[in-house]
Amino acid sequence: MDGEWIRSDVRLTYAAQDTTSVGIDIPIIGRTGGFADPLIEDFHKAFHLGNAHRDEFPQNRSSVIIYEEGVKHTIAEGDSWGIGDVAGFVAKRISDGTQILPAITLQGQISLPTGSKDQLRGMGAPAVAVGAIASKRLWSSPFILFGGPGYQYCTADELAGLELHKDEWSGLGGIAYQYSPSLSLIAQYLVSSPVAKDADEFSKPCHEVSVGFKVRMASHASLEFAVVENVAIFDNSADISAHLCFGTSL
Repeated sequence: MDGEWIRSDVRLTYAAQDTTSVGIDIPIIGRTGGFADPLIEDFHKAFHLGNAHRDEFPQNRSSVIIYEEGVKHTIAEGDSWGIGDVAGFVAKRISDGTQILPAITLQGQISLPTGSKDQLRGMGAPAVAVGAIASKRLWSSPFILFGGPGYQYCTADELAGLELHKDEWSGLGGIAYQYSPSLSLIAQYLVSSPVAKDADEFSKPCHEVSVGFKVRMASHASLEFAVVENVAIFDNSADISAHLCFGTSL
């Protein structure tokens, strides 16, 4: 897999009650050759990290290729943009927390196969997901711990020639430091179960670390930014990612 992926989500949420919200997530996904290959290769060379054969391929191209018994199969090539799998969700806070117990929120989600499977923008089949997140401030300190499990089931059997697991599990853990009433610094770790069967690195868990901040810009607006890096196993997720989110309420 060689290229850069850009995902832009329009997420609308309606607070049905103080503790319950429903919403829809509409993703726009782009696959491009991008511009970052020289930067990534130079970074790895500067710190003697090795380039995993990156310098043997053309820079700033977009292609997904599978080699099967020595035969090359091109799955997707060139730039591509379009809508992804649209999802509807509902979230409910079941506990506000106490001095001992954490606050807990549950969420359920259904994704529809609106994205092109051939262009790797969708799964080609519906998917359902459930998750929980718990958060707890450490006494009266500015530190807040958070985390929780997630589970997804999708009826798709394969994607881009890879045989898929129908079930995927994930676990999230992190810490936030409330630097001021309007600024929080955040670090989190996400591990996900393998997505594919008998597919080398894609048959191993995915590990990602995110570091960033969230700032409240006004009473009804916030901005988030984070850098995401894959760790432990480097060939089954993006080399490096950036997350940017702006939110506002009406």
